[in-house]
Amino acid sequence: MFVGHRTTTVSRIATSSGAKLKPLVTPPGLVPIVILPFTADDGDGPNQRAADSLTDDLINTLSRFAVMRVISRQTAFTYKGRSVDVADVGAELGVRYAVEGSFQTAGSKLGINFQLVDTTDRLQIWSDRIEWEASDRFTIQEEIATRIARELKTGVTIAEGTRLVNNHAAAPDVDALVMQGWALSYRSPSRENVTEELALFEEALRREPDLRPAMVGTAMALTMAVLSSLADDPRHNLDRADELLDRVLTKSPDAYQAHYWKGVLLEARGDNQAALRSLTKCIDINPSATYAHSQMAEVLTRLGRPQEGLDYIQYAMRLSPRDPRIGRFYLIAGQAGWELHHDGAAAEWFQRAMASQPRDPSAHLYLAATYALMGNKDDAATYWKEFRNLSAAPAVGELIARLRSGAGVLELRSRLDQGLRLVSAS
Repeated sequence: MFVGHRTTTVSRIATSSGAKLKPLVTPPGLVPIVILPFTADDGDGPNQRAADSLTDDLINTLSRFAVMRVISRQTAFTYKGRSVDVADVGAELGVRYAVEGSFQTAGSKLGINFQLVDTTDRLQIWSDRIEWEASDRFTIQEEIATRIARELKTGVTIAEGTRLVNNHAAAPDVDALVMQGWALSYRSPSRENVTEELALFEEALRREPDLRPAMVGTAMALTMAVLSSLADDPRHNLDRADELLDRVLTKSPDAYQAHYWKGVLLEARGDNQAALRSLTKCIDINPSATYAHSQMAEVLTRLGRPQEGLDYIQYAMRLSPRDPRIGRFYLIAGQAGWELHHDGAAAEWFQRAMASQPRDPSAHLYLAATYALMGNKDDAATYWKEFRNLSAAPAVGELIARLRSGAGVLELRSRLDQGLRLVSAS
C-alpha cells in the first residue's frame, strides 16, 4: 500500500484473462487510486452502458491530474460484475483509495451515488450524489465526469495530507511534505496558512531541488501570497515563482499546473494577453482544470469581456460547486458583476467570498471598494480597516503607494482602482 514511500509494489495476481499484473511503480508525490466499474439498476440496459461510459470518462479525466496515478481501464474492468472487498482490491493493486459508484433511476431523473474509500480500513472518507434528467445523460456526461474528478482530487489530497501528518509527525518524508502543502492550499488564505504552506514546499525543495510537485507548489504559494496581499516582498515572490515555473516547463512542457500558475502570475503582473495564452494552454492539455476556467474568467473580465468572464466562472462553479476554494470563484464572479455595473450583485458575491474565506484579505478589499463606489462610506471604511488588519504590512504599503502613483507590479483594474482611491482617501 502507498504510505509515502518512493515506490509501491503490487502483488502479482491473475486477472480474468489469466495475465499477470505488473508491479506499479509510483513516482514521488503521486497517489495510486482505482475507479471500480460503476453499477446500474437495469442489468445490461442503457443505464449500465451509461455507467460504463462514465467510468471510462472518469478514469481518463482523473488521469490528467498531476497528483494521481490511476489504474488503467483494462485492469479496473476486470472487477466488473464482481462483488469485491475494497481492502482486497487495495492489496492486489497497491492502491490507497478506491472509487465506487452506482446509477439509479427515479422517474425521469437519473441519479448517481459515488464514494471515495480508504482501502486500508474500508472507511468512506468522502461521498456525493448528482441527479440530472435522464434524457440529458449523454449531453452532459463529460461535465459530470469532470465535476466528479475534481471533487475526488480534492478529497484525496485533503485525506492524504491528514494521513501523512499523522504517519510522519516526527520526521515527514518528501512525499508527506508535498501532500501536506497541497492539502493546506485548500484552506482559506491567511498569513498563517500561507506561511505554513510555503515552509512545507520549501523544505521539500531543499531535500529534492528538482522535484516538480514541490516546485509548482512553491510557485503557487508565492503567487497566492501576492494575490491575497500577504507577501512581504511581492516582486521577489513573483520573480522566484516565475523562475521555478520556467524550470518545470523546460523539463515538462505539458505540465498543465505550471501553465496554470504561469497564467496567474502573468495576470498578477498585468500581462493579461500572455496570461490568456498560458491558461488556454493549460485547458488544452487538461480540459478538466477547473481553476483554469475560473482564472480565464478573471482575465477576460480584465480584458473588457466581462460577460464572457461571467460565463466561464459560472461554468467553473458548475464543475466544482463544493470546491474548497469556492470563495475565489465568488471573488471572480463579483469582479465580472462590477464590470457589468451590477454593483449590488457584485457586493453579494464578495459577501459570499468573505463568508467562505473569512481570513482572506481579498474579499474585504473588494467589499471596501464596492461600498465606496456605491457611496456607503461607513461600510467601505469598515472593510478597508479589516483588510489592513488581515494583510501583510508591506503589501498594504505597496498598495497605497500604487493608488497614489498609478503604477506598480500589480495592475489595478479601473473600478477597483476608483473604489480604493475613494476609501483610502477618507
